[in-house]
Amino acid sequence: MSARRIKSLVILVGLALGVLALLSWTQPWFTLTLTGESSAAHSITAQGDEAAPGLPALTLATLALIAALTLAGTVFRRVLGVLEVLIGAGIVLAAAVALSDPVTAAAKLVTKATGVSGETSVNALVASVGQTPWPWISAILGVAIGILGIVLLAVGRRWPDSSRRFQASTPQEDTPESAATDWDRLSGGGDPTSR
Repeated sequence: MSARRIKSLVILVGLALGVLALLSWTQPWFTLTLTGESSAAHSITAQGDEAAPGLPALTLATLALIAALTLAGTVFRRVLGVLEVLIGAGIVLAAAVALSDPVTAAAKLVTKATGVSGETSVNALVASVGQTPWPWISAILGVAIGILGIVLLAVGRRWPDSSRRFQASTPQEDTPESAATDWDRLSGGGDPTSR
């Protein structure tokens, strides 16, 4: 497979993963059923951005990184590959923290609905927790984003550089010609005064 095709494939896969990760934090992750003693709503649904507050920023960073890849040079691609691995690890960590304790992840929503705060008090109000597949999907997407960063580190140096229109250009300075060059031009039948 050519280097240009690999570049296109990595960018397309990165965009797809970024869009799916974006979708994952907009979906419901947990449904907390409250005890009958609570005067508030009987159940509360926590979206991904509420259960894992760092996830939206990490997801948007992934999309921005993929956009930067389209113009990046060889050295900058290595930096972006490392960042992609770190972003993937961050997404996995955010999902894992929410999965490890869904009640704590949704505690702000319970407090907002009931007025009850404090870890022990909120835990006492929650009778059961329902979980959707979205936190797991988000964690899997984080792993895939991290693997994409490793792939970028491995194959990014072979990619073709961006076209010249994206590279800084330096104006060519006119180099002063020496007297010897003028004599050579005159000897060859040329006019040294016409430049």
